[in-house]
Amino acid sequence: MSLPHHLNRQQSALDALGELLYRERQALGQGQVDGDLLQRLAEDKQSSFTTLEKLERQRCQAQRALGYIEGHHGAEQAAQETGCLEQWQMLLESARRVGRLNELNGNLIHERMTYNQRMLNALHELRGDSLYNPAGQSMRRSGQHAYQA
Repeated sequence: MSLPHHLNRQQSALDALGELLYRERQALGQGQVDGDLLQRLAEDKQSSFTTLEKLERQRCQAQRALGYIEGHHGAEQAAQETGCLEQWQMLLESARRVGRLNELNGNLIHERMTYNQRMLNALHELRGDSLYNPAGQSMRRSGQHAYQA
């Protein structure tokens, strides 16, 4: 299999992952989160990551079989000498873009989790279930609620 063919396969896989990340971002931006949808997207993302890892191993093997050293320098040299440097550079840019999307989605997930935890804490406090005061000190003594300043 030629190096350009490997790069095409990787580009297609990255494009598919980018679409999943875009759908995930849309789902996270909804007022009410669809947990089932997010679970399916997470499973699909994991499958995409696994596919990308497999394709990367195959591309590296092809690179070595063509006599190029491992790593970024060898990949760039192989791409240049086989006439697919522009394709290689586009693949790298796609990987950076997808990485940024994944990081942004991770930040959104973290923000939602933090917000949800704050809401749960507030509800527990309203019910009198809080174990800790805002300073992080235990509020329970001998089965009673006690606030410490």
